Amino acid sequence: MKRFNASGTRVRLLCGLALAALTGCAGTTLGPSIIRLPVAGPPQRTLEFGMRTGPRLVSDIAGLKSGALGTSKPVLQLPELGIAYEFSVGLPLSSQLQLHLLGQMENVIGLPLPAMGLGLGVSYSAQLGALWLVPTLALKGSTDFGFPSLGGNSPLTWTADSSLFVGGLDEDTAMGIAPFASFSGVETAVRTNVFMWGLVGTARYQNMTFTAGFARVIFDGAGTLNVPIIGIRAGSK
Repeated sequence: MKRFNASGTRVRLLCGLALAALTGCAGTTLGPSIIRLPVAGPPQRTLEFGMRTGPRLVSDIAGLKSGALGTSKPVLQLPELGIAYEFSVGLPLSSQLQLHLLGQMENVIGLPLPAMGLGLGVSYSAQLGALWLVPTLALKGSTDFGFPSLGGNSPLTWTADSSLFVGGLDEDTAMGIAPFASFSGVETAVRTNVFMWGLVGTARYQNMTFTAGFARVIFDGAGTLNVPIIGIRAGSK
């Protein structure tokens, strides 16, 4: 399996960019930032790229307040259901602890614009017999630059989220479940707090990772929605 190699200068540059963007540059499609599956062998630097569905916060808030969205059916249509391009760089800090540099761009009519950004996270892997536990924690900023044509009016959204992988591992395959939860603040003319929780099943074969599950999204003062979380990623293990 190929390793992702980066010089110390590039790693420091990525860390600096992530810290700078943490104050307000990320896609507004919400989802678990990190679901780390365990790997066999020593830790390596990793690079992954993929796509994932999730609630698009500003469009969902507008739809709930206008009555266009109801809480009885899952959100399955654009733009309320967002599709995001995601990438992540994993940097091992020890045999179990890993730093994650996160990026996201919003998929709008097939183009990864106009919402985009970065974040930071950490994860820790622990083995209990045949069972692996990998908790994660991430912090992101968020903006769609207020494009009204996309339902946007969010100069800044921030999110803190966490997940826990529980599953097994062999040489080429890891498989398990991952409950997750997040708390977001959407800074429009009136601030809206958003709490999301959910569960996904996830599996990796060689360098491909698949994720599928659901999320329950609670918008303070606006309503509640059910949203499918479906994703695919490719990259080094």
